[in-house]
Amino acid sequence: MIVPVILFTAVGLLFIGLAVPLIKRRIPPNDLYGFRVPETLASEELWYDVNEYSGRQLRLLGIIIIAAVPVLFLAGISETMFTGVMTALLIVGVIAMAIHSFLYLHRRKRL
Repeated sequence: MIVPVILFTAVGLLFIGLAVPLIKRRIPPNDLYGFRVPETLASEELWYDVNEYSGRQLRLLGIIIIAAVPVLFLAGISETMFTGVMTALLIVGVIAMAIHSFLYLHRRKRL
């Protein structure tokens, strides 16, 4: 059980680490890192606003993942169940984060 615990904790920490420069608006428009869609790549103002927002979403997801690890571990479930639940949380979280970021982008474009 130690490998999935370490792995998912590391994923949560990675998400938080990747979120910080986005939140601080330190990542300029690029083709590798950030919320890269045609609208954000076409406007520096939109890039920084939407990437700050999506960075906050990514940080929240990282915190949720890290918090879920000890809860599920202490629940005494099997390693297979732990891995399945954490994987589902990760997938649903990333999808929710993307949806929220797209909704924010569309609200922001209307301003």
